[in-house]
Formats: sequence, C-alpha cells, structure tokens
Amino acid sequence: MAIIKGTNAGFVTAAPSGDPAASATVLENIAWGLKDTCPADVDIITQVGWYCSLDSGEVDYEVGLYSHDSGNNEPDALLSSSTGHTKANGATGWQIVSGLSWSVTPGTIYWIGLQVDNILGSTATDYANGQTKYARKLAASSLPDPFNAFDTADKILSVYALVELSGGGEETGFMTPSKFWGS
Repeated sequence: MAIIKGTNAGFVTAAPSGDPAASATVLENIAWGLKDTCPADVDIITQVGWYCSLDSGEVDYEVGLYSHDSGNNEPDALLSSSTGHTKANGATGWQIVSGLSWSVTPGTIYWIGLQVDNILGSTATDYANGQTKYARKLAASSLPDPFNAFDTADKILSVYALVELSGGGEETGFMTPSKFWGS
C-alpha cells in the first residue's frame, strides 16, 4: 500500500487499516500539520489518527486542527485539539483518537495537527513526496497556537481526520413517502 490522500492521509470518510508502507520520518519533539481541503457534504471530524511505523516505547501525543494561513501557505490558529494521549510501548500501527466532534466547513482548507513528545529513541510515521504539503515546528512540546512553521515541504504524512457526512452519516433504511415515491 502507499500513502494516498483521502484513503490513509488527510480527510477520509473511512478509517484506514493497512500499513502505508512508505519511508519513515521521526515525529518526536516536533509539531506537524498536514494540509487538506474539507470534502463536500461533511461537517464533523469524529476521529484523528496517525500511523506509527517505528516504536520507541511509550510516548504522549496530541492531535489538533488548524486554520489555513493563505499568505504563508501554512497552519495558523489552533481551532480544536485533543491532548493527553499515550502510545503504548510496542504499539506500532494506527494510533487513534476517537469521540471527537470538531466542526468543519466543506471546501475549506485546514491543517491536521500532530505533536509527539520527546523520549529516548525515535517514534516515526510514514511519509511520501507530493499530493499535499506538510508543515513542521521544531522543539514543540505541545501543539503551538499560532503554528508559526519552521518549514514546509511538498510531502504527505500518514495522518488522517475521519469526517462524518452532514446529517449524521448513513441512512437508517426508513423510507419516507418522498423517498418511496421518488420526489
């Protein structure tokens, strides 16, 4: 598998499950932002996840959502965050923060944020060239607000935000008269 925006990175409508199997980059002590445009017909982020491709032991992390600084093409203000999460020792694979209810606007550019604390060793995620842009803020012990990126690159990280369709997602199967008659 590869890292593909809309499948296992950026905004997704189904949580990814497989190994992105790409190059690894160290996450620790850096705040990251992954740029993407919110898809149509969604208005809530319910989950944020990232792929741990290299385990260095138990480590704390946080996830967030940033507005877009169009002048500098980087993350700006921290709109939402979830802190106090711990990746267990030996836990590679998808690290997931669920139970979120972050409002988003379709067609709007956002940056999905991730920060992993510094420990002895290296905690890494997968990345690949192209498809979108990521931003980094070095020596970050939490998600900064505002972001003020150290640098950006045309690369994609295996970081995603699961979005829910407007109106609560899938239909329940109940047929209203208008659905039955096709009006």
